[in-house]
Amino acid sequence: MTYKNIIYIIVISFTLILSVLVPWPMFAPWLIVLASLMIGVIFISFVKEEDDRTFLTKLFIAALLLRIMAAFVLHIISLSSASHPPSWREHPGFFIDDGWGYSDNGWLDIVPRLQRGLSVDIDLLKPLSISGTLHMYDYMNGWVYLFTGFSPLTMFFLNCFIGALTAIFIYFISISLFGRQVSRIAAMLCAFWPSIFLWSTQNLKEPLTIFATVLCFWAIIGFLKKFNPLYLLVILLSLLFLMKFRTLIAKFIVIAIFLHLSFLAYRLIKRVPVLLLIIIPVCVLIFMQIDEKLIELVNPFEKKLMLNDIMEEIRLSRYYRLEAGGRLDFMPNYEISSVGSLLAYLPLGLAAVLFGPFPWQLFSVSQVMAVPETVVWYIMFFIFLRGLFFAAKTNLKYLFSMFVFIILTLLGMAVIEANIGTMFRHRAVIFVFFLIFMAVGINRDKRFKVLLKADEK
Repeated sequence: MTYKNIIYIIVISFTLILSVLVPWPMFAPWLIVLASLMIGVIFISFVKEEDDRTFLTKLFIAALLLRIMAAFVLHIISLSSASHPPSWREHPGFFIDDGWGYSDNGWLDIVPRLQRGLSVDIDLLKPLSISGTLHMYDYMNGWVYLFTGFSPLTMFFLNCFIGALTAIFIYFISISLFGRQVSRIAAMLCAFWPSIFLWSTQNLKEPLTIFATVLCFWAIIGFLKKFNPLYLLVILLSLLFLMKFRTLIAKFIVIAIFLHLSFLAYRLIKRVPVLLLIIIPVCVLIFMQIDEKLIELVNPFEKKLMLNDIMEEIRLSRYYRLEAGGRLDFMPNYEISSVGSLLAYLPLGLAAVLFGPFPWQLFSVSQVMAVPETVVWYIMFFIFLRGLFFAAKTNLKYLFSMFVFIILTLLGMAVIEANIGTMFRHRAVIFVFFLIFMAVGINRDKRFKVLLKADEK
């Protein structure tokens, strides 16, 4: 019997003993940690190159365990105490306030109905919602708690696993386009970039949104590099999930894919003009048979909206974010009521999305924690731009849809995100891709090359 087998036997035996002695809601989170480690290591074992396997295994274990430790420590320090901020006293155990609503909706509203076999239709449950709204993520909290019992750590640890796994797929995207050195830098940045790290230790929607988006673009790039129907299945499943989870993100991706296909078709027609005689009739036939649901999916808005309706949608979106904004509201008195006011606001909104939260906005513990990251981002911004331009120059045929998605998301957030706090968090869905381009820029920068070579020695 090998040394590793003995360790496995000890771990399994210890786990079985604990499952008997410890109450299930207390034991379930730690079982999730063990299962996450096993699933991640087994998944990485299918990677062909031994060097890649070794690096990814170490990175995944470090990223996961550090997240678990952070989630546990933040949970402990945010438990109720007279000296703590009001949000911690009202919702003990949740370091970032938003997570308690999903948790309580899942445990208090959804789980009891699931246990009794009653309907959990959104129309029935939304009036009972503690947070005033109901999302697919509330239902996910409910289904998890149904099997594990109530412990916020369960959802924290699941998100820790999703966050660590995201860094692995960032590695896969990067190595397929830019080589091993860039992929290692990008994966480490994704694994330990402070804000992305923090969101994945909390009960928030961001980790799953980011993972599904990264998974979708990994499959898009993989399919373009090598035909495999499995990639198409991953793209479809990712989009179906995002349509339920973050509808606007899914629609932006669909638009990006459509424009990417148009871009590839243009390149092909440019080389072989006679193909135009085949492509145009095929496109006409497709649009004649296209289903209304697919048209709705491509349309960023749910209905066919006139210009005034679009302005009203933007106004309402900004209003809802301002309602929850507090001291992080961004230009709360600015009215977007026309195309002119929208265009005048866009540069300011884009600056806020790219560079917020600003160092002088220190109104909570989490915002204070964001300052070092923000300063580093400012310093690294031009290196990021250098990497972005190089990536566009060398791999545009693979990255076109990613660029379109980033542009659409930036513009959308610039217009509707009227709160720097939520803007900072929601930005993470594109910032993970920024980290790839930052890694490209780092790899091409002479100063960093000297450091990287010295580190290799």
